Amino acid sequence: MRGAKLRDRRPRSTRAERSNRAEHEKRPTNEAHVRASITSRAALEAITIRRYGSDMRSRFIAPLLFACVALLGGCGDKSAVALSVNITDANVSAQTSAFGATLGGGFTLEFALGPEASGSTTVTLGSFALQSASGTAILDPLPVDAVGATFPLTVDKGGSQNVTFTIASKASLTQDEQTAICAGQVVIVGAVMDSLSGGTDSLKSVALTPTCS
Repeated sequence: MRGAKLRDRRPRSTRAERSNRAEHEKRPTNEAHVRASITSRAALEAITIRRYGSDMRSRFIAPLLFACVALLGGCGDKSAVALSVNITDANVSAQTSAFGATLGGGFTLEFALGPEASGSTTVTLGSFALQSASGTAILDPLPVDAVGATFPLTVDKGGSQNVTFTIASKASLTQDEQTAICAGQVVIVGAVMDSLSGGTDSLKSVALTPTCS
């Protein structure tokens, strides 16, 4: 009985102590909640920064792309605003006769003015020359005649024209000229000037093998 009375007399937890103990038990949960909140906030900030950076890049790049299209009809596409000239269908011959060797052949000049050009252009012929494939001059100047066209030639905006040229027959080739022409491949080089660019376009055909007889 005395032992029972002693157990009954042990002090009981006060309400404040029980409240403190409950608060201590909840603390890990609260700390985990705080950590999760901080992690979520950091992730949200990272997403916001990436999105903001992407928006800034878009705002910066878009005007540049628009400027390229407006000014050049596409960045790096010079042909959209300028004159393009190419030598095609080139051929050269050196024919031997009782009167000596004569030169023959011809080529085509292809003119095209881009659709985004500011207007038409007037083309003036420069000089032409015949060279070896390695660049050594053989005939300079090379006499040529335009067939069915006169120069200066007008090329309209967005338009194109092909002009055929014949190599004007030379009375005779020297032995050295004939030997150089028939020694291997040759190229035809030349130049034209156009009023739109105010400059000179250098031209060069693909390397070709002359016909020699």
